Formats: sequence, C-alpha cells, structure tokens
Amino acid sequence: MGFKKVFSFTGWSPWRYNTAVIAQSGTVSSAIEIGGAKHIGLVMPSAWDTATLGVQVSHDGTTYQTLYDDAGIAVTIQAAASRSIGINVAALGLAPFQFMKLVASAAQTTAARSIVVVAKG
Repeated sequence: MGFKKVFSFTGWSPWRYNTAVIAQSGTVSSAIEIGGAKHIGLVMPSAWDTATLGVQVSHDGTTYQTLYDDAGIAVTIQAAASRSIGINVAALGLAPFQFMKLVASAAQTTAARSIVVVAKG
C-alpha cells in the first residue's frame, strides 16, 4: 500500500507516487497512504466517466469517513479526464489523516479507472 519513492536533487525531498483504482461499476477507490504529505496532486486518466470526486479519510487505515470542511460541507474535487489537480492539504483538512480514498459521484461504468496520486512532504 506504500508509495514508490523518487528523490529530487533539489533539497533531496522525496516525491511519492501511488495509484488509486476505482473498479469498473464502482465509485470508491483503493486506499492511499498520505500521512505526512504537505502537497498532494491527482493525475486523472484520459478516460473518465464524468463525475466529481469526494474524499474519505482514515487515521488507522480501517475506518473511513467522508471528509467535511469546517462549514460542514462534504469536500469535493472537480475532476475531468486528462487533468492534473493540485490539492491544498491544509485547506481541505487532510493533514491529520494517514489514509484517503477517492469517491466518484457516478460509477465508472465503462472500465476501471486509475488515478495517479503524487505526494510530497
């Protein structure tokens, strides 16, 4: 479940890569370890059945809950095919959590979808 570590020569900061997979006809991705990440990016696949993404988080990798902002609104990410998305970890409130899953608002009916998750920190 861990990230593949790649080291950058500027400051030797590790970039970590993992893939969140949403099964065909599914809406919830596999779990991604994000603990300690200060920056997270999503690389959306070129084929994507139109849907926004929600976020589920966990402190222990077992129990997941929908992530809400401080106004009580479920966090959503505007996803689209072939898009790279930067996620503000602090603004979304992801910092205290160790794991996350992505939740599509509509099933990915035509095929399984793999979203590359890039993290640094």
